[in-house]
Amino acid sequence: MVMKWSDLLGESLIEVNARRDSNIYRYAPISELDNKVVAIYFAAHWCVPSQNLTPELSTCYTEVQSELQDRFEIVFVSLDEDEKSFNEYFQTMPWKAIPFSDRDRQKNLYEKFKLEGIPTLVVLSADGVLLNPDGCDDIDNKGSDAIRSWSK
Repeated sequence: MVMKWSDLLGESLIEVNARRDSNIYRYAPISELDNKVVAIYFAAHWCVPSQNLTPELSTCYTEVQSELQDRFEIVFVSLDEDEKSFNEYFQTMPWKAIPFSDRDRQKNLYEKFKLEGIPTLVVLSADGVLLNPDGCDDIDNKGSDAIRSWSK
């Protein structure tokens, strides 16, 4: 059975508004994840390992975007304790996020994937099948080739 992204992640996500007008973020419909491999990135501004991985993950993500042509997406799930920290951290990321205000969904995802710490990168196929319970080591060891292998 194919999982619906909306059941897992909600009806809409946010992303940094490239126009930088009065709105910091724009809402992105969950349908933008259709037919994509999705990596759910659990991290926080206060977490040093997250601070180390995020720039590396961002570089890898940016490197493969044109090549993969919309076959891969990352969704950030913040474990920050306040919205100011979330805003500061998320504005450095080129991917989508669950809105900070959706704390229940963030907590439910953390519990669903039985996380023991952060950062964690849960990789799911386009059908919602678990490909990798924590792709952080793959990013550290293989760089953007990890994303390519998940997206095949």
